[in-house]
Amino acid sequence: VKADGTTQFSREPQGMSWNQRDRWNNAEELVYSPGFPTVAVLRKDGGVTAASLDDLNVPGDCDGWTDVAKLYCEGELWLGLKENGSLISNDPNLDLSGLTAGIANTRPKEVGVDLIAAGLYHSIYVRSDGKVSGAGQSSLGRLDVEDWTDIVAVAAAAHTVGLRSDGTVLAVGPN
Repeated sequence: VKADGTTQFSREPQGMSWNQRDRWNNAEELVYSPGFPTVAVLRKDGGVTAASLDDLNVPGDCDGWTDVAKLYCEGELWLGLKENGSLISNDPNLDLSGLTAGIANTRPKEVGVDLIAAGLYHSIYVRSDGKVSGAGQSSLGRLDVEDWTDIVAVAAAAHTVGLRSDGTVLAVGPN
């Protein structure tokens, strides 16, 4: 993504029409998970354009989302923080209620990339009080974060990691 909001590809995808090409412009941020086959841009208007890295003409799971303030992915899980503070996921079975309660009093544009994470089986969020809310599969202890305090950053994969303001690191889950 260039400073002017245009998206530059290393080589122009074959068969991409100009109408499709325009969907990749007005971009604010490029989002992807290394090793997984989807790439997305969060546009300045809150729209999302996503496609397969193998064929940019094939829409990705979060393609067409609107009113998105922040977009996150881990593996094949996509999580969107909408302008109104609600969440959307490409996994219809993911219970987002624990996360939604945690972000009810935030302004999505101020949520830093280190304050929310989409893991392989769960998602987590640092609330404004420094505690962590989570949603998804709690198996193997990956959501055992209720006692965490003073957290300034989180990460998630198959496990959950938190960083306290004093530099201490906390971790739960497998691995």
